[in-house]
Amino acid sequence: MKKYILRGTILAVFILVLILVLTKINEREASKSVLVNLSKRTAAELGAFFVNYIYNPGFDGEGHIYFGPKDTQPFLFNSQGKGKELIAFLKGKSNANIIQYINNAPSRYAANFDYQPFDSKKLITLREKYQLGKLTDGIEGEFERILFLRNWVKNRWEHGVPQNVSYNFDALDILSRAEKGERFFCSEYSTTFVQCALSIGLQSRYVGLFKGHMVTEVWSNEFTKWVVMDVDNNLHYVKNKIPLNALELHDLWVRGKWDEVQMLVGPEKKVTDEKKKKELLPFYHEFYVRMRNDWFSKKYPHWHPKANSIMNGLEWKDKYTSNNILVARETGNKEKLYFPLNVTSLNIIKEQSSKDRIHLFLSTFTPNFSHYIIRVDNKKLIKQTNSTVVWNIHRGQNKIQIQSVNSLGVKGPSSEINFVIL
Repeated sequence: MKKYILRGTILAVFILVLILVLTKINEREASKSVLVNLSKRTAAELGAFFVNYIYNPGFDGEGHIYFGPKDTQPFLFNSQGKGKELIAFLKGKSNANIIQYINNAPSRYAANFDYQPFDSKKLITLREKYQLGKLTDGIEGEFERILFLRNWVKNRWEHGVPQNVSYNFDALDILSRAEKGERFFCSEYSTTFVQCALSIGLQSRYVGLFKGHMVTEVWSNEFTKWVVMDVDNNLHYVKNKIPLNALELHDLWVRGKWDEVQMLVGPEKKVTDEKKKKELLPFYHEFYVRMRNDWFSKKYPHWHPKANSIMNGLEWKDKYTSNNILVARETGNKEKLYFPLNVTSLNIIKEQSSKDRIHLFLSTFTPNFSHYIIRVDNKKLIKQTNSTVVWNIHRGQNKIQIQSVNSLGVKGPSSEINFVIL
């Protein structure tokens, strides 16, 4: 037994030393050198092997995070397919006429991402030091707030070569150094924007484009989707006035439909020329998403799989892409990358419902969940933290609207039922 323990210890020490050596050699970001990229991949894989099979040191983060009501399950994924049982119940009423039915469903894949707790010390400091809440409070519309914040980050410094940027992303460090005249790349624009967005309650994440650019995606409650924000170039993309995400841009590019895309620059949303669009759209041919944004509350050593994009990224895969050595995992399942957030699903409890009363169970996946707000028949908003709603229905028009709200007061997309009983 002692012999096996000794051998295991020697193996663990050898792997850890090898990881540290390879990591030290390859501190910089992706290189065109196959040898450098192979050694980066080797270091990352060894780190994952060490953590998963030999010793996981564990890194407890600060702050607290909930994804749904505290008195029930943290979240419940709707197995009925966006409330099919509820709509069947309503249609089963011979005297009922459905006017509107919007029932959003959370995705089980949303739990595969590591989210930043709203109450971590650095996130609070970032929000208060730069008064980010006050800067955006007077702006009407969530998407306009996003554009304002993107423009604010873009104007903190000029694009240039950075020096010694930590792999543990820190917007406070970058902004402080920018005030002294330092310059940074697209990666620093992106990570700073992500953390600034998080500080005002908007979920955002880091997206790597393998052709050599970094952008972000932010969850838009207004459009109920992830959308690209290219902070370095201070722009986003739209099709038919709807903002686009990286996968949509990828699909339009590889299918030769780039002429359907508009590129809008700055908070004024100025349309760019075709030359600029042709220059940037090819970057979306291959991309990956970093599957965490909790950089403030959890600091990992460089060799840890959570600390690098190789093991913590998820690469998009289809017939147009190749498997990039700098990301270990890939998927062709759209929902694994583009899971919804902050949506609320309305599920009927049939056993307790009757002709004049509907019992609903609410399910959501809302990072930093605080409460639900409920409006019945366009009357006063009701605030509640539990998952059960008793909806008394009556002859005439019946309407219910429900949204989740996070701990910074940001409302998720509304789920609504509107029907008339004759």
